[in-house]
Parts: sequence; C-alpha cells; structure tokens
Amino acid sequence: MADNPVPDLTRRLAALRGALRRLYALDGLSRLLLVTTGAAFATFLLDWSVHHFLGEELPRGARLVLLAAAVAACLWSTVRHLLYPLRRPITDDDLALCLERRFPALQDRLISAVQLARTLEDPSWRAFNSPVLVENVIAEAREATRRIDFHRLLVPRRVHRSALMAGAAALLGVLLAAAHPAEASIWIARLLGGDARWPRQTRLRLVDPPRVIARGDDCPVTVRAYGRIPDRATLLHRSDSGDTGSTRMDGFPITASPDGDYREFKAELSRVVEPFEFAVRSGDDETAWHRVEVRTAPGLESIVKWLRFPKHLPLTDTPEAAPEEGGNIKAPAGTTARLRIVSTEPLAEARLILASQPDKRERLAPEADPARPMRVFTGSLAVRTNDEYRIELAGENGLHNREPLRFSILAVPDAPPAVRVIEPGADRIATPDAVWPLQLETTDDYGIRSIRLVWWVIAQGAGPEQSIDFDYPAQNDGTYGGTRIASRHPFDLARTGAREREQVAYRFEARDFDEAKSKPTQTRTYHFTLWSRSDLEKREEETLNRIKEELRRIQESEIEIRGRAVALRDQLRVADALDVAQKAAIQSLALDQRRKIGQRLERVARDLQESARTIRYNRLLDPPSLEKIERLHALTAGAAQTKSPEASLALAEAGGARTPADRRARFDQGLAHVDAILADLRDALGLLEEWINYQEIVRRWREVQERQEGVNKAILEMLGAPR
Repeated sequence: MADNPVPDLTRRLAALRGALRRLYALDGLSRLLLVTTGAAFATFLLDWSVHHFLGEELPRGARLVLLAAAVAACLWSTVRHLLYPLRRPITDDDLALCLERRFPALQDRLISAVQLARTLEDPSWRAFNSPVLVENVIAEAREATRRIDFHRLLVPRRVHRSALMAGAAALLGVLLAAAHPAEASIWIARLLGGDARWPRQTRLRLVDPPRVIARGDDCPVTVRAYGRIPDRATLLHRSDSGDTGSTRMDGFPITASPDGDYREFKAELSRVVEPFEFAVRSGDDETAWHRVEVRTAPGLESIVKWLRFPKHLPLTDTPEAAPEEGGNIKAPAGTTARLRIVSTEPLAEARLILASQPDKRERLAPEADPARPMRVFTGSLAVRTNDEYRIELAGENGLHNREPLRFSILAVPDAPPAVRVIEPGADRIATPDAVWPLQLETTDDYGIRSIRLVWWVIAQGAGPEQSIDFDYPAQNDGTYGGTRIASRHPFDLARTGAREREQVAYRFEARDFDEAKSKPTQTRTYHFTLWSRSDLEKREEETLNRIKEELRRIQESEIEIRGRAVALRDQLRVADALDVAQKAAIQSLALDQRRKIGQRLERVARDLQESARTIRYNRLLDPPSLEKIERLHALTAGAAQTKSPEASLALAEAGGARTPADRRARFDQGLAHVDAILADLRDALGLLEEWINYQEIVRRWREVQERQEGVNKAILEMLGAPR
C-alpha cells in the first residue's frame, strides 16, 4: 500500500484525546471557580445576615468553621472535577468504542483496526497471521472514517456554559468587591478569624456608668440604643477574680429625643464585692468594657446622746460620763439633745437633717481623736415636736453611707395631770348632815404640784366657791412631786351650811410644775342633792322592799331549778350515753342557773351595797341595823360570786360525764351548791323581814314625834311665845 493508514488513525485519535482532556480541564476549572465563588458568597451572606437581620455577631469559631468548610469544598471540587478526570487514562480503544457508538455505520471496523494495528509489531503474531489481511482491515477503517469528524464525539456546549457561568459569577464577585471594598475587606478579615466588625446599624451609649460603688451595693447599668433599635440587650461582666457572666437587660418603650429615637435597657448587678468590668451587647453593637472600682462605704459605728431637760421638770440631765446609747430620742418637749457619732471610715463631712426642715442641713463638727481621725463628729438638736432626723456621711473615698441613717424624735408633751374620781364617782342624794368620803387618784407624767377640792352651795343661785387644799398625810398618801397620788377626804356636808332641797356642787383641781399652763386640770362638777332624813329613809325602805320581792322570786326560780336537776339526775342515773336532747336539757339547766340565779343575785348584791353606803354615809340607821344590811350584802354577794357559778359549772359537767356514777356525782355536787344558795336566800329573807318590821316601828314613831313637834310649834306661834 502506498500510504500507511495506522499513523493517520493514531494521530486523529490523539487529537481527539487532547481535545477531550482540554474539555475536562475547562470543566474542572469552571466547577472549581463556581464552588469557590459560591463558598465566598455563602460565607459572606451568612456572616452578614446574622449581623444584619439578627443583630448578632457570628462567633470566631463559627467563622473558622465556615472557612474550613469552604476550603474543603474547593479541595473536593479540585480533586473530583479536575485532578481525577485529567489523571484518568484514555486509550485508543476507549476512543474507538465511543466513536463506534456515536457512528454505528463503522460496524466495528475502527476498533478492529486499532486493535489489529498493535499486532503488526509483534513478530510472533505475524508468523501465524496475514499482515496483508490486517492492513486491508486498517485501510478499510481509514476509508470509513475519512469523512467523519472525530470531534463531533465531543459536546462542549455544556462545558462552555459552565465556564461562562463561572466566569460571570467570578466577575460579579469582583465587581461587588470593587464596589464595596470596605465590606469585602471586613469579610475577608473576619473569615480568616480576625476581629473586624461589620458597620454598626445599632449604636449603644452607656448612661452615667458608675466608676466607684460601695462594697455590697447593687450596681445599676443603663444603656440607650439608637439607630436600628433592637428588642433586647445583654449585659456582659467579668470580675478581677476571673468570674464572668451575662444578664439579660430589661427593655423599655421607645423614647423620642433630639438625638433620635432610642430605647433604654436597664439591669442591676446585685451585692458587688470586688472590682469588675462590664459591656453591653445589643443589636449589632457592643460597648467598650467599662471598669468599676469597689470600695467600702462609710457607716455608723456608734451613736450616743446626752439630754438636757427643761428646768421646770424634776428630771436629771444625762451624766457626761454615762451617755445614752442609740440615736432615737424620746424626751419632753424643750429638751436639748447633744449627739456624738463614730463612723466606720474617715469622713469628709457629716450632716444632720431634720425631716421637718429638709433644706436645713446642719454640719456636724469633727472631734479631735488621734486614734480615730475624722471619724468622730458631734452636734445638737432641740426637741420641740415629734419629728425624724437622718445623718448623711460623706467618706473621704468619695462614697456616701449606703442607706439614710434615720432616727425618730418623740417629743413627750408635759401633759396636764389626770384626776380619776373613785368615790362617790356620781351625783348623790344625801342628808344635810351626811359625811361622804371622797376618794380620787391623780397622775402626771413628770410630777404633781397641788390637789384641791372646790365646792359651793346652789340654792336660789350658785354661791361663792370655797376650796380645801389636800396635803400629806391628811388627805394624800404621798408628798407632792410624785407622779401618782391617792387622796381621801371625808366631806362633811353640815359644814357647807346647805339645807334641805339645796345642792352642794364640787369638783377637784390638780396642777403640775409647768407654770406655762394657765389653768389647772378640773374634773366635771358633781352634786349632792339634799333630802330630809325621813324622805331618804322612805326611799331606802322602798328599795329594800323591792329587793325582798326580788329575792323571793329568785328563791322560787332556784326551787324550780332544783326540782329539774333532781328529776334529770334520777332519770339518767343508769344511762351510759346521753342523746342530744338529754345533753341539751342539762345544758339548759346550767344556763338557767347562771342567768336566772347568778346574774340576778349579782344585781341584788350591787343594790344592797349601794343601799348600805347610803345608809352609812347619811347616818340613817344605828350600827346594829346597818350591820344587818351588810350581812345581807355578804350573803347575796357570796351566793352570786361563788356558789351560783359553782352550781352552774357542776351541772354543765354532768352533761359531759362519761359514766353514770360520774354524772350522778356531778349532779349531787351541783345540788349541794343549790341547797346552799337556798339556805342563804332563806337567811337573807329572814334578815330583811326582821329589819323591815323594825324600821316600820321606828318610822311610825318618828312620824308621831314629827307631828307632835309640829303641833307644839303651832301652839307656840298662836301664843306668840318664842320657840
């Protein structure tokens, strides 16, 4: 053959192989560029979006993770789409088979020619095969492929489209970076782990951040957010000992201001004990770290006082060597209090402020004390009314006392004396020759100076006032100057000169040592209304008759209660348990004993006591008759105060007894008291009957005597004889 077809086919296949590898390289580079550009866009958008939309900063660790992921994606794309395809071998057989599938008209002639062409160089094969036949096959293959363009096997459009897209993406990235070089440089720096920050949309401004606070105090932090106003803020803090933490701050409504709208956030660090730093993070901004020093605030170590009392009071001033502890003041109005305070820290100054005069801030004077320089201060104040004062301490370290040191001022007024009339304590009816004991008790907060009785006679009009000054020991049980004096005085109405149907008015007066008081303390005015002896005797006789009738009714009630008690005792003598009705019957019996007997006897005893006093002080009866009235009072009072309550209690306990024997014992105990009361009632009624009969005889004899005196007086007047 004139031409050797083998080199021609080999050259064409090599050209096809080169074109295919160039497509592989272009496709791999395009994919790598797309991955690189996509990773750049993704890391930028993620970091920027977190800042822009969430108002947060993507942490350095997260950014380094993004960088690692982007590098890993680029390496994977390089290996997968560039190195692997280029390093993969492409044989003539592979190309021939691809061409056979692309051009079926070749009918395997190309692959046969490629494979037989390799046998021509093998001498052993040539010994058993025909070279001419092989060359004919190769020639046919070259003839069949002469009009076929092997490059039609390639499809470069997709690769070119990928390359165009990659180029466009890269060009877009370059253009964006050129348009925003600051953002691009920030992104690169942040992606590489730097501390560069995105441009702030939120601007934070601390409001009066403290520089020094007292140890143990709370530290308030306030920040204002301008620009893009966030909904929350976080307070970051770290102490010198290494403790760190964060606190969510409280947000407040948006406020308009000339500098722009803002939202205020507040938080408080409680009980700070060591120096620390804090910063506030909100939106996309974070303040610089602010340092706060912690120092000890001045406090009050002690306070003592000396009191100087008004001269008119019988009180001793506080000794200089024994001051009173504490700052609260309780003293009479007009007292002067001298104060001495000792602080825990050296002070620049100390001031005393009255609550009633907040604008007047009295500066306390420092006291020379080498052991405690600038820690001891003194001052004074006058006690006039109830008030309050506080002490403000300003330390040399720039701190003030943590809380206002408040103390009370109780100005005890020099109250006028108080007089309590014990006897007689009310208006009374008396005879002209009655002697009533007056009894009273006078008290004063600081001392009593005088007590007197003032009286006058009321006839057609008020007569002149007369007085009796009480003294010790004639009337008073103690000397003047004390704070309590009990006084007794027998008031002889005969000495007043008052007659029947007239009144003797009286009152008591008391003074203390306060000379500024123009008027003494005066009780209300009491009255003795004067009756004749016979009228008063009739009144008392009527009273005793009424008492006798009441005692008879009480006796009847007690007999009825006794009968009910006996019936219940006999009815329930063997009952183990009582039903509700039986218990109610016993309780009703005990209640009747208390109300129908005890309370009525108490009223009778009071009436008898009052009657005995009237008879005694008006000298209506002889001593034996008065003794009977007092015996009557003793009987009724004993029954009312002791026997009736015991009877009621024993009957009530019978209703709660657990056994029949215990119940019967309680009934018997109550009946014994009832019998004792009935015995007292019989004795009392006997004494009353005896007394009334005797008084009836005396009264009638006196009436006869008074009528005889009246007749004698009329005869003398008719005869004109002197009386």
